[in-house]
Amino acid sequence: MSFDTATAEAVSRDQFANEFIAVLKSAEPNKSVSYDADKFCLTIEPEGPSPVAVNLGNLYPDYLQAGQEERPATLRRFLRFLRDGSKGLPDEFEDAAHDLLPIVRGLVGSELDLLRREVRGGPVSPAHMALAEHLSVSVAYDLPECVMHLGETDFQRWGVTFEIAGQRAMENLAKLPCRFGGLRATPGVYAFNVDDGYASSRLLLPQVFMELPLSGMPIAMVPRAASLLFTGDRDEDGLRIMCERAEQELRWSSPIGGFAYRLSDEGAWHPWLPAPTHRLYKQFRRLADATLCLAYARQQKVLTQLEEEYKPEEARFFVASVFALKAESPWGAITSCGWTNHAPSLLPKTDMIALLRDLKEPPVMVPWNVVQKTVGHTMVPLGMYPERYRVDSFPSEPQYAAILRAAKRERRQRHPK
Repeated sequence: MSFDTATAEAVSRDQFANEFIAVLKSAEPNKSVSYDADKFCLTIEPEGPSPVAVNLGNLYPDYLQAGQEERPATLRRFLRFLRDGSKGLPDEFEDAAHDLLPIVRGLVGSELDLLRREVRGGPVSPAHMALAEHLSVSVAYDLPECVMHLGETDFQRWGVTFEIAGQRAMENLAKLPCRFGGLRATPGVYAFNVDDGYASSRLLLPQVFMELPLSGMPIAMVPRAASLLFTGDRDEDGLRIMCERAEQELRWSSPIGGFAYRLSDEGAWHPWLPAPTHRLYKQFRRLADATLCLAYARQQKVLTQLEEEYKPEEARFFVASVFALKAESPWGAITSCGWTNHAPSLLPKTDMIALLRDLKEPPVMVPWNVVQKTVGHTMVPLGMYPERYRVDSFPSEPQYAAILRAAKRERRQRHPK
């Protein structure tokens, strides 16, 4: 199973910049505009004495979250934002603080932006924090015409830390209306129903979930920025309704993801799946795997681009893809990647690995855990999200044989005759 992602990476940073320039030049053809791709910013030569710098990184996430039909109007909003005299952020933090709000999105976008800046020599201090392993929390300057996603340079300009700005944003979020609507006739499964663009951010207010009548501990899903769904972990019908609703919304534009999260007694969210014996396990697992496959695809595109831009061909790593298997393997796995013998590779973490020792031979599918137990010392984690492992060489003949023997033993244990 997969969903039509309409992935955010379908519109690249350069494409967005060119579309914004086209709208700007159409409205004001006499303006001189230059684009710096490495800094991801525009410089506009105005009629006055000073040029105007536009940090596109503040606008790009808002553009991606807009639906395909909404994007032209979003560009026009950005243009009005520049025209109305709001040339940027206020000079003083206190002048902006009352318009700050937290943003919850998928972690992969924030991590890839950080990776680009690190490789290209930009500021590398992250202006976000991870939430529940797969989500990212950042801070936005919210105005009627535009939402500006703030970066580390913005906080440095104000002389504050990300933590201080985030605290003010949380205080503002807590003051906003928080209403939920039921998704069935009886209580227990809900959707956030205030259309303010910050539905997913309410995940940061765990006390709200503890006050509602749920069967068990809260389970939440945030398929889109404008959507927050939740029920209790002992409410099987509620879990079914929530999962089916999330699957529908994931087919819309710019999804966040299909992971489910459980609220702990300490008030922290953690990734969650039902027990493997639960009748909804496969449904939740497929949504989670489809989300992770999308994240790896976005990461692969960026890593491959950076490898090609900054390394000679002979020094490049092969960035392996993730494949969702059409049916479960004998090991119960549904994701795989390929490890080939022709080049050093960056492997994604999957259920299975297809070992391709020779291009003339068919690949051999073996469980990831078997490979890691046998040659794990050669698989170096890179500390990125989603995690990849650097492998400089293919397993030796003795190691390859050991992997095959271990895989056969595990299969016999799973399926004894």
